[in-house]
This record gives sequence, structure tokens and C-alpha cells, in this order.
Amino acid sequence: MFTKNSSQNSMKPGAFERIIPNSLLRSWLIFFAGIGFGLVFFILFFSETGSNKPGISDFAGSMYSKNSTTSNLEVDLEEVNATITTGFLQDEYLQTIIEVESVDLVNLSFEFSTSDFSVASLRPLDQSGNSSINGGPGFVNISNEGTGKYVFLLKSLNRLANRIDIKIYSDNRIIYGNSISTGN
Repeated sequence: MFTKNSSQNSMKPGAFERIIPNSLLRSWLIFFAGIGFGLVFFILFFSETGSNKPGISDFAGSMYSKNSTTSNLEVDLEEVNATITTGFLQDEYLQTIIEVESVDLVNLSFEFSTSDFSVASLRPLDQSGNSSINGGPGFVNISNEGTGKYVFLLKSLNRLANRIDIKIYSDNRIIYGNSISTGN
């Protein structure tokens, strides 16, 4: 009644077992194949298509931070017109860009605590012949006559809200004073 042939057919090893006889090796192979198929599936169905046009952050390099907040301060006086823009960059640097226009020589003074910031970089971007920028511990000074554009970087030394005091002088008298509050 019972035939030996039917019981032997059910016990034959499959092609996969014949190619890789070690069961531990088969298990690892199946595990890594599952990871590979999962990655391919994720890339095909969940990655961005890349059809969007690149934005400014794609071209800006490491000096751009999507979550950086900038603040603008407009100064519109008879002696001077200025726009002061501040914002944090990556690596805790505060960038300040100053665009100033004046007929006569004016001095812009930026003062801050040495425990809050240190001067990292000073650079004139566009200036007339009688203009300059300099700085040291706790200050950055700009002398400008005509049209000028300047930038300086301050390295933040703590994560507290900090203040930069701004004063503008003309003929050795203060014509403008204000403060910029910064916070990381």
C-alpha cells in the first residue's frame, strides 16, 4: 500500500539547498538580500524625483542655513542712509552686512561683549577711497564717505541672547544709536 517513491519525493533538497548547503550561510544571504531589496524599494518609491528646480540653498554652499533668521535695520537720516543686516550662519557665526551712503565722512561703531563674540573676519565689499573697516576685541569700526558695502563675521562664544550696540558719528557727535539683539 505504501510506496517508497512518494515519501522520497517530499524529502528531496531544493535547488537553493543544493547550491548553498550550509543553513547559516543561506540565512545570512536571505537577510542581506532583504536589505538590498528594501533599499531599492525605498529609492524607487520614496526618494525625491529631482525634477524641482534648485533653490538658492543648493548653490550657497556651507555659508547658508535654512533656519537662520536675519534682521534688517534701516537708518535714514540727513547725514547717512544705511541698511544693516544680521543673521547667523552655520558654525555659530553672526554675519553682519552694512550698506551705507553718506556725503561726508561718518563713523559706524559696533560694540559687543568679548564674552559674547570674537571678531572672525572683516571685509570691505565696495568702498570709496576715504573708507575703512577695522576691529578688535569687543568692537568693529567703519569709516565711510560716499557709498560703501562691508561685511564682518563674529564668532558666537555662547548660546545666550546677545546684544550689539550700534552708534553712528558725524563730526564727532552721535547722530544715531541703537542695539541689535541676537540669539541662537
